[in-house]
Amino acid sequence: MTRNQSQGFSLFELIVVLFIGSVLLSVTTNKISSTRGVLSAVAARQAYLALHSRTRAQAIEFGSTARLMLDIPGDSAWIVQGGITLETYRFAPDGVDVQSSSSDAVVRMCMIARGYSEPRCNSFDESVTLLFVTAQASESIVLLPLGQVEW
Repeated sequence: MTRNQSQGFSLFELIVVLFIGSVLLSVTTNKISSTRGVLSAVAARQAYLALHSRTRAQAIEFGSTARLMLDIPGDSAWIVQGGITLETYRFAPDGVDVQSSSSDAVVRMCMIARGYSEPRCNSFDESVTLLFVTAQASESIVLLPLGQVEW
């Protein structure tokens, strides 16, 4: 009695399985990286909105002007009150490029104690659109002269 049963997989079967696995891995890797870019743009917009809210709250709480500064070429934003920088956020480490419809390199919004922005102190007279751009997506915010934000 002879046995002709082969044990294990053939070389061809192993190559096919590895090929299918590599195709699936490349598809999921591309999806993950594009999702990360979209989430980075959304997170940058949310970070700016949080800084905007904090600037307004600081001005109301302490009864003095607080300034929200946005450095377009430097991709960073910070809050200044009484000559002291309270908080800084940098967008570049997350792969986000900040763009603006304003011709100014630094966009300044001054919040006063009444909870709105002082147009004479702002660096803009009309609404300004801010774009938070990654390779995969962009998110926008519109700053209005009295301190409102639309998104």
